[in-house]
Amino acid sequence: MSYIGQELRQGKAVRTLFTASGGETAVTVAYTPGQLSVFLNGVKLIEAVDYVATTGTSITGLSPALTVDDTIDCVAIDALTSNDTVPTQAGNSGKFLTTNATTTSWATVDALPTQSGQSGKFLTTNATTASWATVDALPTQSGQSGKFLTTDATTASWATPSIGDASNLATLGSDFTAPVNYSTALVGPVTIPNVTVNGNLNVMTSLNVTGNVSIATTGSLNIIG
Repeated sequence: MSYIGQELRQGKAVRTLFTASGGETAVTVAYTPGQLSVFLNGVKLIEAVDYVATTGTSITGLSPALTVDDTIDCVAIDALTSNDTVPTQAGNSGKFLTTNATTTSWATVDALPTQSGQSGKFLTTNATTASWATVDALPTQSGQSGKFLTTDATTASWATPSIGDASNLATLGSDFTAPVNYSTALVGPVTIPNVTVNGNLNVMTSLNVTGNVSIATTGSLNIIG
């Protein structure tokens, strides 16, 4: 594919035009010595023969002197620096090119640890080294219908929910309030000192209130079972 833009081996070209009033033998122009082309009325001049360009700020020694309306066209090429070039590629196979905003260099790609024998694991890092780690697996679900998952901070296991029955009521030691704008469910049988119903309260099986039941105009109490 063709490259669109300035040639990769060159810097940026800066053009300076000067129209003579007559008699000039020097012209002010910025350039890098050795990177300047000078044209007089379209004809390329020869450095060190037709002019001198050593200072980087002007060309001198124009001979013969310029005449009225002569045009000097100077094309200066910025010199390439080491920062503009790709560092040597020898010995850098598999690396990528990076920059610190000043100098380009090759850097090593962080390689994955070997994948052999690591099926089902996930990649992790300690901020220095990447490694494979085992995913905490669920204990078998076979025969565990209706149970919930719990952990002792080391091992996960299934446990059976504890729900009272009519002869062994679960008891709440404090009053219960069903908040407004919400539907709340209680799985009974359960004994509660006092109940305030500001929203929807659904009780599964039975509810035993030892004190008072207060139902706001925004609330409703439904006992199912």
